[in-house]
Amino acid sequence: MLCDLATIMTILTLRFNKILSNLYKVPSVVRFKHVWTSDNVVKSPFKDIVVPELTVDEYVWRNLEKWPTKTAVVCGVTNRSYTYEEIYIQSRTLATNLIKKFKLGNGDVIGVMSHNIPEYPIVTFGILAAGGVVTTFNPLYTEYEVCRQIELSDVKLMIVHEDYVPVVKEAYKHAKKNIPIIIINIDKPLPENVTRLKELVEDDHVDLGILKQVNRKPSDIAVIPYSSGTTGLPKGVELTNRNLVSNCEQQNTDVRQYHYTTETHQDTALAILPLFHSYGLGIIMLHKMAAGLKLLTLPKFQPDTFLNSLKVHRTNILFAVPPMVLFLGTSLQVTPEHLASLRCITIGAAPLPIADVNKMISRFQNSNLVISQGYGMTEASPLVTLSLPDRTDYESVGYAIPNIELRVVDANMKNLGPGQVRY
Repeated sequence: MLCDLATIMTILTLRFNKILSNLYKVPSVVRFKHVWTSDNVVKSPFKDIVVPELTVDEYVWRNLEKWPTKTAVVCGVTNRSYTYEEIYIQSRTLATNLIKKFKLGNGDVIGVMSHNIPEYPIVTFGILAAGGVVTTFNPLYTEYEVCRQIELSDVKLMIVHEDYVPVVKEAYKHAKKNIPIIIINIDKPLPENVTRLKELVEDDHVDLGILKQVNRKPSDIAVIPYSSGTTGLPKGVELTNRNLVSNCEQQNTDVRQYHYTTETHQDTALAILPLFHSYGLGIIMLHKMAAGLKLLTLPKFQPDTFLNSLKVHRTNILFAVPPMVLFLGTSLQVTPEHLASLRCITIGAAPLPIADVNKMISRFQNSNLVISQGYGMTEASPLVTLSLPDRTDYESVGYAIPNIELRVVDANMKNLGPGQVRY
């Protein structure tokens, strides 16, 4: 991907075209005369930002008073939903019980294993509010893969959707561990001797004062997602509060893709990409909740529920991967009615042929549709580059976002400039 980026950077211009919508209100920015320095370092063309000295938990809730009663998360299958205020209260209640009942200490690691559900933010922010570290598990993992991550991350407790409890229990046998399990139980009856998440988040008798003992700093680790393992087994990536807060703030600048949440307006973003992955966790859940958007969760891609969510919930923002774009461009199930509310589609995770983009565009009646491609990686929390709302060169992954510097190097780690070949 870096080689592709080098080619792309050589053709980037340093001007803005006409902005497609005044609603974006993109401010004027300070641009460098060239994105490449004399040392062959790629600089962001945007003005640097100042990163707030906050933990992720503090950052997400800093504007809670602006939208407490707005829907934060809704399930695209069951319509089960929570307001921002409800998630805040339930996550604090969970945090208190994690400390009191499970003796969670500052920096202890808790595993989360679930598909996308409205309770995912409650669990995540509850762990962070208790001073814990979140490590997210792929719900498709086998017991051996779960065992490996438990051991590598030194997990003290697991919060698991009921569908995956059998796999986790088998993993415990391999690891020879007896770690507590909190079960996210939605519909099925469970034995009395298990701990249900519902009991820990709807407890009216907790003393939230216990949270005063939590001591976490921006430099502390907040999340340990595991990389895809394309060059070997998945590796834990230690992301600090500052890493994640920085990436959220970087998305609030000239590359911003959402409209501001007001009393009369709230964008809806589809959360179909897995929240255990850095793309879904950082860009969709953490950042969009910090901005007061509504998240619409889907447990997996199924054509009927996917299209129904777009139409019924009038989704504005879609974060996609190439197979989803191909579906939108070729499936006979897709109608203009399904696509009527979509205003912005951001594509990542893999390169996308321009032919597939054009097929998708042909299905839209919205001439102001914004299509962006981006590049990122888990280690970068994860967004690195993003194309701007006014760009129509859909094969480009755009500019380095604020505060980002990039190098394209050869086998000896020597910086390469425009047009230079690595080998």
